[in-house]
Amino acid sequence: MTTMTKKVFIPSVNEDLNRPYNVTLTEGQISTILYHLEGKDGEEVDNIFEELEGVVDAYYDKVSEAQSKQPVAEW
Repeated sequence: MTTMTKKVFIPSVNEDLNRPYNVTLTEGQISTILYHLEGKDGEEVDNIFEELEGVVDAYYDKVSEAQSKQPVAEW
């Protein structure tokens, strides 16, 4: 039987807690995160809340704009 030993992780990049990442989340996942952040205090929480709400709002604005450009059927 072989035993596995854990290796110490040594990052090759300096930690930067302000580094942005592009993450794909479903609307349901965003909704869950916002639900759990609701009522929490703190500037960082407010920033996260704004960012997530802004992404969802921007999506629906884009959909609404695209729908408004669709021709109206004249039957």
